[in-house]
Amino acid sequence: MPRTARSFVRLALLATTLVLLGGCFRSQAPVANITLWVGGTTCHACVGTAPLVVEYDGTASHAPSGIVLYHWDFGDGHTSAEATGYHTYADAAEYTVTLTVMDADGRSATATAVVSVQAPDVTVWICDEALACVYKLDVGGAVLATYPLPYTQPHGLTLAEVGQTEWLYVACANEGSPRLVRIDPETGDLDETFNAPSTDPLLLASADFAQWGECLWLIDGFTGNLYMLDSAAAWILDVYGAGRLRGVPPVLVGEPLLTDPQGLDCTWDDGDPYLWYVEGATERLYKIRITPREAIVRDIQLQVETDPVDLSADLFPIAAMDMQHGEVWVIESDANRLTAVDPTTGARVRTIIPELPGSRASGLDVR
Repeated sequence: MPRTARSFVRLALLATTLVLLGGCFRSQAPVANITLWVGGTTCHACVGTAPLVVEYDGTASHAPSGIVLYHWDFGDGHTSAEATGYHTYADAAEYTVTLTVMDADGRSATATAVVSVQAPDVTVWICDEALACVYKLDVGGAVLATYPLPYTQPHGLTLAEVGQTEWLYVACANEGSPRLVRIDPETGDLDETFNAPSTDPLLLASADFAQWGECLWLIDGFTGNLYMLDSAAAWILDVYGAGRLRGVPPVLVGEPLLTDPQGLDCTWDDGDPYLWYVEGATERLYKIRITPREAIVRDIQLQVETDPVDLSADLFPIAAMDMQHGEVWVIESDANRLTAVDPTTGARVRTIIPELPGSRASGLDVR
């Protein structure tokens, strides 16, 4: 065979081989790959407590022609078309995460992973204004204990320590003779009764300070005063009206504050204590920094530091609140249920306990 012909045959065979090889490469199906993180740790079978934030990443998926589409199904009714992101699981259950990818040739592949979300190990304390009792509940709403109170109209409660002992404090309006009672949270036995320094004690919270130890915060619904009390003997350490709350304009300009108190709690953030307060008149959530002035005994400055958050109107009226796991837990009075709210948006997140025991839940503490 002439040299030219042989060269032509070789070229033809080479071209055919390249075409066949190219077809083989193009025929390779895409591969879906899921990477998940919980708390900065990679996991394939992830486990955590509700609300559980899971970081997801599908960029390890690959195909010769390239991945052009991502579709995540998180197993809880929510989906995403992003390659990476974060998803929060609100309720305790086992979820299957499914990632479907598609390449430029229209072919798809799927991968799955499992996320197990556990209920938070907390105890929910509420009091019932109509029945004059305290309920101890698990996070599912089951009644663990019921403690009758010696006084009527309980409006607020909180757990606080005296020395190394934890007590449950309950503020009772008691038909115009307000009382603050201290009971054993394990047995319900009455330990001490104090005259409440208010006409209509509504809400209670507690915070621990180096100067005085554990302190109670109580709001009087009649005068709108906020009392700071010593937890051992219920002595008044300080009294705050709306005029003593400082804020950077326009935070407090024209704002009614301590007018219709509907929620109070205390938390620590980066070593500093904060009061969280719900004002019914504006349906807003306020974050108030507590700044002790060490040079002057019993003088603490309260300052509203950030713009208040507008809460969903359908949550009101609110009987009480508690900050838990980065959420605001509120008692919706009309629905008599416990609901989680996003403190940054004011939006309803989920229902924690759809029906609280009793007839008129009031105070709330979660530990």
